[in-house]
Amino acid sequence: MRHKEAETLLEDLYQLSGVRVTLYDRRRRCVAGDGGSGRAGYCAAVQTDPQGLARCFHSDCAAFAVVEETKKTYVFTCPFGLFEAVVPLLDGERLQGFLFAGEAIEPTPAQRARALEEALPYVVKLHDREELEGLVRALAAPGPAAREALVRTMELLGRYIVERGLLDAEESDLPELVRIYLNRNFHRKLTLSELGLHFHCSTVTLTESFRRAFSCTIGGYLADRRLAAAVELLRNSQFSVETVAEKCGFSGTAYFSKVFKKRYGASPRYWREKNRRD
Repeated sequence: MRHKEAETLLEDLYQLSGVRVTLYDRRRRCVAGDGGSGRAGYCAAVQTDPQGLARCFHSDCAAFAVVEETKKTYVFTCPFGLFEAVVPLLDGERLQGFLFAGEAIEPTPAQRARALEEALPYVVKLHDREELEGLVRALAAPGPAAREALVRTMELLGRYIVERGLLDAEESDLPELVRIYLNRNFHRKLTLSELGLHFHCSTVTLTESFRRAFSCTIGGYLADRRLAAAVELLRNSQFSVETVAEKCGFSGTAYFSKVFKKRYGASPRYWREKNRRD
């Protein structure tokens, strides 16, 4: 699949810069660059809250709109104080997609303080202040020269992606795009209607193409992804079972416990006692 090459290139860029760069097609669908990591950092914490997610979404949409109109690179600060950049991928005058750099911050105490205070209203249920401070500290913090170098590299990479035809998506690419989206958003409530709107197709096309590609349903894949994330948190964090359930997208602690016990043969609390890493 052509997107695999793009995924490798973006992962290399991340290793060099520490900044996550994501590839989107012209419909603003995530194609590559998220690494299936589940977005476990600052942005994931904010986006767990529906209002926080909406604030991020509107900011991103506004940035995409600027680039669609100007067909030029757009560098900006998001509502939470993070450095972000959108680079257009152009084939002549035709816009094929975007490269989006985010989840980075200017390395100043003022910007870190702003990121902390802006996030607090959205993460109070899942994070205490000390934990959120740790998420802010973990953000990539390139200086001015490094940010300029990153944007130039993104522009060069964008030309390569267009020249290589890495964004000439086919219908067969749809299941992989859905899988990337699920990995990126498993921590919040998702519906087939939302997925259909996002990928501009019917729910029948969506579900059948995913089942043929991965031999499982979208709901089954999403449940597996959430349970895998829950296992990691139970093993490696101090979060309560209630917090783990909410962080991983389960609708409630009772439902989470039922699904977890069915899969692993023990309640989350008992499983943690037997498998915790000190």
